[in-house]
Amino acid sequence: MAPAPALTGDWNDWPFTPGDWTYSRDGLGSVGQFGVSGRAAMLSLRCNMQTHRVILSKEAQALGQHMLIRTSSMTKQLPARLAGGTPAFIAADIMTNDPILDAMAFSRGRILIETEGQQPIILPSWAEIARIVEDCRG
Repeated sequence: MAPAPALTGDWNDWPFTPGDWTYSRDGLGSVGQFGVSGRAAMLSLRCNMQTHRVILSKEAQALGQHMLIRTSSMTKQLPARLAGGTPAFIAADIMTNDPILDAMAFSRGRILIETEGQQPIILPSWAEIARIVEDCRG
């Protein structure tokens, strides 16, 4: 498969990554997953009720040092760690009082997640993000 073309210009003009958000609950808390129906999610946002943290995990071919989150109101770089799985994922822990969570929940239409050497993911800012944040703060 040919690599995706490099995206140039303003990220607000880039096309959304194909996929949809889903929301579910399990024994650890709640999780929002983004991906194409019938395939493994490429990104998840999980509320771990035991630790009161939100874990952002993203499919990755290699371990990047950081994940960069861009919203309409702020940008934040988070340290990333290998989270395992098949395919491989990297993850970043976000404290529930971190303002990036509100920025993601209320971003104007889109959120960008970047990791070194990977194609960025451009997400629609749907209600699932706010639900995860509210679950974790509740």
